[in-house]
Amino acid sequence: MLKWIAATGFAATLISVAFAAEVDPGAYEPYTRDQYPKTFEKWGTAGVRKIDKVRAAAAKKAAASRECDKVEYAELSDARSTPKKRIVVFVDCTNGKRFYISDSEVAIPGDAPVQSEETKMRALPDRVAIERCETALKASLKFPSSYNAVWGGKGVYRAPTTGKVVATIDFTAKNGFGNEIPQRAQCFFSSAGMTGPELSDR
Repeated sequence: MLKWIAATGFAATLISVAFAAEVDPGAYEPYTRDQYPKTFEKWGTAGVRKIDKVRAAAAKKAAASRECDKVEYAELSDARSTPKKRIVVFVDCTNGKRFYISDSEVAIPGDAPVQSEETKMRALPDRVAIERCETALKASLKFPSSYNAVWGGKGVYRAPTTGKVVATIDFTAKNGFGNEIPQRAQCFFSSAGMTGPELSDR
């Protein structure tokens, strides 16, 4: 936060004040065995206590970002974490911003800035998301040469909270019997990478 301190005459001094959003008191309450039995089973008691420490540190890191107005939750991301190897926490703010913060990031000394998923995913243009999805789609087809994209059937959706990017492609292609089938492909992008394409009939 920048604050102007007025002095005499026309002189003024610009000083830097660290920004910190409010953190909800219950944002990272310690996990208990009765509430999270599967987490304790996977990580063990010592592992869960480490998770709690990372949750608290991640909440404070997100609160230091100007993208966050108030930290509401700091929870373990099962999808991005690996038991006893890597801890990743997702932090949700009141304004809808989500951060994914790992144990290695909270271990960095100083005030290293963190970015929300939405901000990270802005680096992926719609055009590139479609191109990557289309490349993966063609590679997954039984007869790639039969692929034919539907005019106006390509689109990209960006989720406001998670920042996830979904590329959708409507197309036709031949199946194993040589029949041309109208289908839809969807690829899902996050800062962790791309998954898909997932195919469905239209």
